[in-house]
This record gives sequence, structure tokens and C-alpha cells, in this order.
Amino acid sequence: MRWSELSDLIGQEFRHHWRLALLTGLILGGLNAWLDEVDPTGRAGLYAGVVTTFAQLAVTAQAMKGWGYSVNGARIVPYIGQSIVSTFGLVLATIALLVPGLWLYARWFLATPIFVAESKGAIGSLGESFARTKGSTMPLIGIALFIGTLFIAPIVAGSIIFGEKSPPIFAAFAIYFVVFTALASGWLASVAAYRGLTGGLNALEEVFA
Repeated sequence: MRWSELSDLIGQEFRHHWRLALLTGLILGGLNAWLDEVDPTGRAGLYAGVVTTFAQLAVTAQAMKGWGYSVNGARIVPYIGQSIVSTFGLVLATIALLVPGLWLYARWFLATPIFVAESKGAIGSLGESFARTKGSTMPLIGIALFIGTLFIAPIVAGSIIFGEKSPPIFAAFAIYFVVFTALASGWLASVAAYRGLTGGLNALEEVFA
């Protein structure tokens, strides 16, 4: 898939589902800002991580349902297993060097949409994504870098402004809102890439063809 094709699909995705990204930013941003306030030690971050995993599955399923795909594979317990495996792999690759981490992220970019729509299972969806993204790695790395910049920028800005001090809750919410809106944007981008690499028209495109 060329960059121009991918960017067109992502633009189409956001025109239809931008509210999902904003709603995710509001909910997860508010949750994490509140957790920082009530538990400064960060131990509650584990619960936030589980909620974020569930949110990724829910947002992906809702976006794909909007395009007419089946979402019968959207099961949270197996998906937590997939998330653990993929996160572990990405962390190891990134520790080795940033480039392998980006490359692996790009090759696994379709894993969640495949998991949701095709019931391939936790490991099977990762393998299927690896196979389908062959030849499209560089455009997907470009998307990963763009989304990653949006994700990291507010965190860096918060660190510069507040240093080691905890930001006030309104500032923490603003930071988390941008972070999780960017994260949800990445989830929607994976749906757009899935639509482009599955080799067929989705249900809505068939209606208007």
C-alpha cells in the first residue's frame, strides 16, 4: 500500500469516526487524571492499563462495525493475552534498538482489526498481520512515528513545565486527553489500514459503488 492510499483511508476513517477518538480521550484522560490524584504512587496504573486494553478493543470493534464488518471476535480475555504478547515483543525490540521496535509495530499494525473481524485468536492475529503488512511497512512506520509524536509531545511538555512535581488535576487531564486521543487515533488508523489491505470493498463502499 502506498502512502497516498493509506492517508486517504485514514482521512476517510476520521471523517466517520472522529467522535470515537475524542470520547476515548475524554474518558481515559479523566480516569488517569483522577487516578493520579487519588493514588500518587501509580499502583492504580494497572487498572488503567486494563481499561485501556478494553477501550482499544471496543473502539476498534465499533469502528469496524460502522464499516459493515463482523465483530464476533471481539472477546476481551483472549485480547488481553494478545496485548501482553505484543507489548512484550515491542518492548524487547525497542530496547534492542528503536528501528526494530517501529518495524515490529508496523508489521503487527493490523492485529487488533484481524482479531475483531476474523476470530484468528491472540497469536494467529499477530501472525496474520505480519503476513498482510509485507510491502507496506514504510507507510505504516510513518503513521507510527506521527501518532507517536502526538502521544509523546504532551508528556514531554508536561515534564518541562512541571518538572518532578505532579501537575494540577486540570493540567493532568489536558495532558492525558491529548495522549489518549492520539492513542485512539492510532487504533482508528489500524482499522483504515485493515480496510486497505484486506483486498475487498467494505459494506458501505459496496452500497455507494
